[in-house]
Amino acid sequence: MPDQQKKEKKIDVIAIQSKVWLNTEELIEYTGLSRSEIHRLRIKGTNCAGTIPYAKIGGKVRFRRTEVDKWMEKHTVREAI
Repeated sequence: MPDQQKKEKKIDVIAIQSKVWLNTEELIEYTGLSRSEIHRLRIKGTNCAGTIPYAKIGGKVRFRRTEVDKWMEKHTVREAI
C-alpha cells in the first residue's frame, strides 16, 4: 500500500475514534469485523453478551461507539496465567 493510502487510512481511523455514532462502514473499520459478522451480531448476537447495540434512525443503522466499546469489553477473554 503506498504511503499516501496509509496516511489516509490512519486519518480515517482517528476521525472514527472521535465520532459518537458510526455507520456500518465505519464500524467495519473500527472493529475489523466483516459486514456479514456485524449483521449477524446485530440480529442474533452472542450467548454471553446479546446483540451488538444499535439504533435505527430514518431507516439507517447507526452504532454508538461507546456502547460498542462496552459490548466488546464483555467479550474480552482474560486468560489465567
